[in-house]
Amino acid sequence: MSTQRALWIVSAITFMFLLYLIGTFAQINEQIHGFSILKKNTNLAVPKYHFVLVTQQYDNPYYRSIEKGARIAADREHVDIEYAGPLRSDPAEQMKLIDKAINSDVDGIITQGLSGKEFAALMEKAANTGIQVVTVDTDAPGSKRLSYVGTDNYSAGKLIGNQLAATIKESGNIAIITGSNDESQKERVQGILDAVKLYKNIHVAAIRLSQFSRIQAAAEVQTILNQTKNLTAIVGTSAYDGLGIYDALRNNKNTTCKIFGFDDLPDTIDLLRKGKITAIAVQEPKLMGEIAVEQLVAKIHGKVPPKVTQLESYVITADSLKFLGDFK
Repeated sequence: MSTQRALWIVSAITFMFLLYLIGTFAQINEQIHGFSILKKNTNLAVPKYHFVLVTQQYDNPYYRSIEKGARIAADREHVDIEYAGPLRSDPAEQMKLIDKAINSDVDGIITQGLSGKEFAALMEKAANTGIQVVTVDTDAPGSKRLSYVGTDNYSAGKLIGNQLAATIKESGNIAIITGSNDESQKERVQGILDAVKLYKNIHVAAIRLSQFSRIQAAAEVQTILNQTKNLTAIVGTSAYDGLGIYDALRNNKNTTCKIFGFDDLPDTIDLLRKGKITAIAVQEPKLMGEIAVEQLVAKIHGKVPPKVTQLESYVITADSLKFLGDFK
């Protein structure tokens, strides 16, 4: 084989491989950042309706649980549902995806509520085009969203705050790690603060943001540990916070500070079972997703769902976990 022919073959193979990589990247990017644009009910062979679930963070296990519930209801109701969200928590990117869904003329949208005029304007745009929006996890009550399905976040914060106060015998220095300044996180923090303020010997040393990142949560805890002596307990209000708190305390060989968290991620349950995490507040994200889909379908059929559906939360400790068996 001549050198020129060999070079031509290598070039052709390289070109085909590059085309493959470009196609694969585009497919992954579409899965993470967007969704296909489907015509509404143009063929009886396709599902009746097309909904989009736009989440706060694409691969966050909490939002994946909402997706699972939404897909259960979607299968039951003959709905095609797509999942989209920014790689990291980014309200601006989330709103771009919501706007894309509206422009795609979908039948319904499920998303986390955001504060501010821009999100309210999006809800008005959706309503004006006949697209209903159900907010989950965090509400936007002043907007034209159809309904809200989610936890009473303030009450959930009080639950874990009361558990913390009882565990540390109503005395000690505590810190709070929270995912962001969005409404659901602020409500949880306020619930914790209102629970512990009843005890004059409990002092809140710091409140810091994790940006819904385990790594950032650990970094924030390290800063608190550098600044605060004799820390008795740390509570995290978003799914990755408890794990980040554990990482930081382990790195500092701190085995006395108690950890309290939110949500039943597998790693969190494992640490709870081992006694490394003291207690967690647990929500019902799968049920949120199910109910959200059902409410959109009900509205399409002419029914009016309740404006607010609040789901219960509860606290699990290492001891109570023993009675629950193979939890999750």
